[in-house]
Order: sequence, then structure tokens, then C-alpha cells
Amino acid sequence: MRLERLYLVPRLLVMAFLFAAPPLAQAQPQTPVYTIGSETAEIPVDIVLTPVCEGCWNLTRVLSDSAGFQALIEDGTVVVHIYPVYLTRYDLWLDMFARCSASSPWPVLEAAMLDETLWSNLADFSDPAQVIARIRAFYVPDYLSNDAFVTCSQNSDLAKALVNNGVQVQSRFAVERTPLLLIAGRRAEGDGQAVVVLYEELTEKRGMDVYDMVDHLRRIREASE
Repeated sequence: MRLERLYLVPRLLVMAFLFAAPPLAQAQPQTPVYTIGSETAEIPVDIVLTPVCEGCWNLTRVLSDSAGFQALIEDGTVVVHIYPVYLTRYDLWLDMFARCSASSPWPVLEAAMLDETLWSNLADFSDPAQVIARIRAFYVPDYLSNDAFVTCSQNSDLAKALVNNGVQVQSRFAVERTPLLLIAGRRAEGDGQAVVVLYEELTEKRGMDVYDMVDHLRRIREASE
């Protein structure tokens, strides 16, 4: 599996690298950031991730599996913003097909990221045909028809919009590694396990119930102001 380091590169090089894949073409406007929870929530959690990244999968799995964290989203205490960035064409494809498959695409992208059969025993990650075959097998027919999959793969408007947004996200957050996690201003990035440890310090896994976690998050937020 590739490294999780995300080097900032000029936009034209990013575009040239990504579009050295099958021609990509025409989509409806999409909100680039995935928002989970209410924007009026007290505590913001920002996550920058690359969809094909073991550390990003680890973090996503921990957040998804935590009943305490999900309860904080549901009761309006926490809002999560997920910002995808794209280091390879595979990152872009995985996000594109999720966006083509549903009006609320984050659950689909999350399922693709956490599907172990999609990524296990992938002999040659440098072979685009092999990777796209895996991605197609995940999305077709459960989320997209074959025709819809092909149409999405040719959607250059969506691809360019997402790549441009990814470049802006890298600049805005000064991203060098993914996943990048910010909780109320506190930042951790790079090694996925380090990010998971930071998160675990704020959850019931360290002996805190949901209410203790809220207080802990509030103290972190206040210390960052």
C-alpha cells in the first residue's frame, strides 16, 4: 500500500498526473466537502483524507464504530467536515463514483474505503486496469449501472472541480500528510495510528463516557482560542 505522505505539487502537475487515466467528462455541481451533522453544532471536527490511504481507513473506521462519537453528532454537539484530496487517480476515481452514485455520497465512499475485499491482495497497484476493475466490481451493480459507471468515468467537469478543490484544501490546511485531523483547533496529521490515538484520548476507549468526552472537547477548544 502506498505511503500516506502528501507532497504539495503544482496544480498543473496534479492535473497532468490524474488525467493520464481514462478520459474523464459532465457532472452536476457538488459540494466538495462532506458534512456530517448540523452546522450549528458547538464543536467542529475537520478531517482531510485521501480515499486510498490505510491511515485514513483506520481513522474512518474508528469514527464510524464509536457509538459515543455518533451520539455527539446526532445530538448536535459535533459536526464533522470531511475534505477529500487526491494524491493519485485512484483517490479521485473512488470519490467520483461515490458522488455519481447517490445524492448523499459520503456513506457510499465510506463503504468503499472500508471494504477490505476491494483493496486486499492487490498485486500491482501501479496497474490502472487492475485497480479500476476492482473499483467497478464494488460500484456495479450495487450503486451504479454499468452505463452510469462509464458515464461517470468520462465526467471531466466533475473531475476538474474535485481536483481544483483538493488543491485549495491542501493550501488552506497546509496539508503535508493524510489523514489530517483537527478537533476544535487541535491538529494531528501523518501517521494514521497517531491520529487514531489522538481521537481515542477523547472517547470512551480511555474511560470517558459521552458527557466526559464533551467536556474534554470543550476544554481543547477553549485552550485553542
